[in-house]
Amino acid sequence: EDPYVFEGEPQAPAEVVEDGLDPTVVRAMAAAAVQLTYAPALAVVLQRQAEEASARFAKEAESQAARTMKRAQTEAEAARRAADDVETAAHHRVAEALQAQFEAEKEREEARSRALQEARIAEQARTELQAVQAAME
Repeated sequence: EDPYVFEGEPQAPAEVVEDGLDPTVVRAMAAAAVQLTYAPALAVVLQRQAEEASARFAKEAESQAARTMKRAQTEAEAARRAADDVETAAHHRVAEALQAQFEAEKEREEARSRALQEARIAEQARTELQAVQAAME
């Protein structure tokens, strides 16, 4: 297999080969000319593809970072709301405890007041009973 034969051609074109020139040398020179012609264009294409791949990679990385940031913000917001809910519930429980303490103190004061009133009534009844007993004697 001759590496200097162009694709699709069984050998170097006969019209290119002049008398006295070696066809192998002509084919080698033609292959070198093709490489010299297309190598810069190929380099430009490869450079462009590399730049596009780099841009795609950067865009994907940026997109991933944005998604990660959004997810972190969402989770942080959810945690903040949960903390606010816990704080609100704690304030509500403290308020309920203070209200219960206030009502207990109020009931204790009312019970004390009733006990004092009943003690006065009992003392007055005892005084009246003693007066009645003294009158009967």
